[in-house]
Amino acid sequence: RGSLELQHVAARCDRLKHGLGLAGICRSVLRRVLSKDSRLRCSKWDGPLSEEQVHYAACDAHVAVEIVDKMHSSHALPGQGLYEWCQDLVDCKQRVRQPKQARGEQKQ
Repeated sequence: RGSLELQHVAARCDRLKHGLGLAGICRSVLRRVLSKDSRLRCSKWDGPLSEEQVHYAACDAHVAVEIVDKMHSSHALPGQGLYEWCQDLVDCKQRVRQPKQARGEQKQ
């Protein structure tokens, strides 16, 4: 309970041009490349984590906060708090569909 899926927020703000994943949303919103090293992404995450894994996870968490903050400041009404702005998306289970124009770009 109490979760907010970035895909829903990005879809609301029309920020899925580069895909549905965190790296694509980061590129669309912050105009930055988020490293998604497959060696780390596909490594073993169910035991003690390496320093690299902790850094990777921390970067994901940090950029997620930056993304929500940027979309809120760019799209909310003046004086509208973050929760008020996105409360209808909290715990939303609806699937987000990737826009047609982004489907061919996702591998870039």
